[in-house]
Amino acid sequence: MIRSRVSSMRAGLLAAAALMLLVPGVAAYDGEVDAQIGVTGPTTAICPTAVSVTARVVDKEGNPLANQEVVWSTGETGMTDSNGEVTTTVSLSADITVTATTGESSAQITIVCQVAGITLPRTDTEAPAQTPALPILGAMALIGLAFVGRRRLLAVDRR
Repeated sequence: MIRSRVSSMRAGLLAAAALMLLVPGVAAYDGEVDAQIGVTGPTTAICPTAVSVTARVVDKEGNPLANQEVVWSTGETGMTDSNGEVTTTVSLSADITVTATTGESSAQITIVCQVAGITLPRTDTEAPAQTPALPILGAMALIGLAFVGRRRLLAVDRR
């Protein structure tokens, strides 16, 4: 009797575990999006110039989606064609990041502006990611000199 209860309990637990493994694969999850977007185009250009940037919208299986509205960070909007693609032209005179959005999905591409093959320096006001080493080394040198000078003064006083 006890053995049959244990066996039926095990069978019930196995069935519940199998059901838990199968259900998430069948049902959609809350974070799933209907459309995904990708952006392609050149990553460098000799400026000033105009370049084409293309967004491609696909469903969760990777199939192209036609007639999807895409909003560009440049202020333009467009509808995807039968290949799920829409193209816009961007005028460049400096580095730019272009973002394309459809529904809840977005993607971006950064285009670096060059003059005759030379990359232009940064002109933004964002602070550099790393602290320059020279001021730190200078402060360390001053502390070291002060320490050595103090030891010499103490040595002179002891004589």
